[in-house]
Amino acid sequence: MEKPNLIRIGFSADYRDKSLSSLKAQAPDITDDNKKIILDYLTTNLIWACPGMVYDIFDENCIIGRGDQYTDGKYIWPDYFAAYIRKYNIPIPEEFKEYILKHHKERKKRHLLSKCTDHVKIKNEPRFDHRFEAQIFRNGNVIYKNNLIYPGFMCISIPRDDAAFILNPVMEQLFCYDEENHGRPMIDEYHWEIEFYTKKGLSHKTEGWPGENAWRKQEFSMILKFAERYIAQSLGSEFLE
Repeated sequence: MEKPNLIRIGFSADYRDKSLSSLKAQAPDITDDNKKIILDYLTTNLIWACPGMVYDIFDENCIIGRGDQYTDGKYIWPDYFAAYIRKYNIPIPEEFKEYILKHHKERKKRHLLSKCTDHVKIKNEPRFDHRFEAQIFRNGNVIYKNNLIYPGFMCISIPRDDAAFILNPVMEQLFCYDEENHGRPMIDEYHWEIEFYTKKGLSHKTEGWPGENAWRKQEFSMILKFAERYIAQSLGSEFLE
């Protein structure tokens, strides 16, 4: 599901933005002082892989990209955008550049934390008296709780590959880059949390309540359904419909 209102980056008349000139008129002789930071930012967090081929406008015999899509939760851009910057110093829209320079350090930190994640704890309280929880470890161990069935907990073992799918940093996109307000807590309504742990302990927590951005709720519901598929236990996704 694509986040509503993602800003698509147009950078020339050749690709989406007819208000700009052709790439051939834009290629400057001067390299941007922040080129390394910009390229690092633009080539992180692939969300859609594409098997296509995009040919270089400057050299029609050369493939410049595949059409893969990248996003930071606010902007979205194709892989060949970075390739043109790397090869030809194509300028980046000023507003987007300012955003990159402001956020690249925090984004890099979050990516490092996601790669070091040993396990996640998913908590879902869709109703005042309904509580679901799953601790999912990279080694395949799962600690599951569901107060609707029993007061204790259940230990489950799933394949490591399945655990990796749940812990994959792509699944954490919402939590790494989302900047929406979390809404306000209300009595007898849902509340959810996801905690990220490294070997050293809690590294990051994100949570949500009613009244928040609808996309965040939808994204969390999708993550619940994804995890439920692998641990074969309910995390209460049906209550968020």
